[in-house]
This record gives sequence, structure tokens and C-alpha cells, in this order.
Amino acid sequence: METGEQPEHTIESPNRPFPLSAKQELREAAETVTYEEPSSPGEPWLAHVDELPDDDVLDRFELSVVREPVEVWESDSDERVAIYPEKVTADGYEMGFSPEEAKEKVREQDRFSPVDVGDT
Repeated sequence: METGEQPEHTIESPNRPFPLSAKQELREAAETVTYEEPSSPGEPWLAHVDELPDDDVLDRFELSVVREPVEVWESDSDERVAIYPEKVTADGYEMGFSPEEAKEKVREQDRFSPVDVGDT
């Protein structure tokens, strides 16, 4: 990471705006906090922070950290497989494969093409 570059994490509050006490906890944990309202009904409220709060803060306010997939693959029938560090989803539904198994399986099948695949 370059000097001066700050990691950014996204936290979501899926059911409601961030409570004032949650905002206070986020300000105490991070130097930089910005909020993003949902662009349409049903989408979560988001906070972008440079440091994550403790897990107990996330649990207490029912917040979750949004993680980006490590790899995204698409089949010739438009099935989308997203491989995260801790899980694998196909069209938004969690699958029973480990990320390592999923990486191996999609690479072996000709019907899958990489959409967003890192250097790993």
C-alpha cells in the first residue's frame, strides 16, 4: 500500500438508517466516515470508513461489513458465480463449496468465463 493511501471499508445497515449511537461508535473507531443513503427502496444504508469498529459494535447494531468478491465468473447460460474469501455464491445464493474448490471447478469448465479475476 502506498504512503498516504487509506484502506476503505464499507459497512451496511440493511434495515434502517444508522442509529445516532452507531454513528458515534463509527466516529470513535475511524478517522474518516462518510454515509450513503440507499438509491432505491430495499437497498441498505452504507457507511464508508477507513478503520473497522470492533465486532461487538457491528453485532450490537446489526451492521455488516460488505466484502468484494475475489473472483467473478459467468457461464454461457448467464449463471454468475462470485467467489469471496469466506464463501461462494451463484446468482446470489450461497453454495456449499469452499472458495478454493469453486476456483478449481470454474477454471475446469469451458462454459465459465472470467468477468473479474485477480492475479491469485
